[in-house]
Amino acid sequence: MKLPRSKKITDGWFLSCCRAVIAAAFLLVLALPQPAQTEEGAAPPAAVEAQTAKAPDAGPSPIPEVNDGFEYKREGRPDPFMPFAQVVLQGAAEEEILTGMRRFEPGQLRLVAIVAKGKSYRAMVEDSAGKGYTIDRGTLIGRTGVVEDIAPNQVIIKETTYTMAGERRFNTVEMLLKTRGEEE
Repeated sequence: MKLPRSKKITDGWFLSCCRAVIAAAFLLVLALPQPAQTEEGAAPPAAVEAQTAKAPDAGPSPIPEVNDGFEYKREGRPDPFMPFAQVVLQGAAEEEILTGMRRFEPGQLRLVAIVAKGKSYRAMVEDSAGKGYTIDRGTLIGRTGVVEDIAPNQVIIKETTYTMAGERRFNTVEMLLKTRGEEE
């Protein structure tokens, strides 16, 4: 296959590029500083002058102590190298692993039965999978809920929440015992 004349690289162009690269390399070598020419084993004159100009080693010079009556007392003072404000990342705390009844929020449970045990009551709740659990007064439910009271027909759960201002608020959730005719 024959290339058109415009696509061929001419020998003159290639040779001129090679000559330019060789000339640039030659000029670069000439521009670099050359080490001093000395006899074998003899140090260059700059090194000889540096060796003779060294002062004898007198050791470290002691810093004179100045006693102006000032003594720094650190007790009760903050560290001057620590920042004034500490950055606390919210949500950076370790995630608490919830087990048992803490895995369920009160809305996910259905009150199935309440059993009287002397003067106290125990309740049985069921999750969406049909698995039953017994709860007493003081049982933790969900992230912030606590069973506050168990009555003959209901369970009262007190949940703690915090506002944006940091105030603590309490929400009360009532789980009512439904009879067979009331079931949904």
